[in-house]
Amino acid sequence: MREIRPRSHTIGNDSDVKHLQKQVEITVDIMHKNIQLGLIRAENLDDLERRSCEMEEKAKHFAQISRGVRQTYWWENAKTWIIAISVVMIIIGIIMILIIFGIINKFFD
Repeated sequence: MREIRPRSHTIGNDSDVKHLQKQVEITVDIMHKNIQLGLIRAENLDDLERRSCEMEEKAKHFAQISRGVRQTYWWENAKTWIIAISVVMIIIGIIMILIIFGIINKFFD
């Protein structure tokens, strides 16, 4: 009985080998570029994450300051209204006193 051995695949000539080597080189170059692009993307993502954390902290600080400013101006507005109402009440009070004592009637008669 004859023994059957698997045949190894042989490449016909040197041009086939060179062609395959060239394809391997191209593939390796592409892989290197992909790895470099992946590293650049990772750096960009890290930078983006850092900036977003900074923006979040600044937003929290801005919200805190704006709350303080809002309260300050609310009190300023309240004080202005209190003063304006007080002045109007005093003027009305003076007019009523003048009417009660008849002083204003003397000017209109």
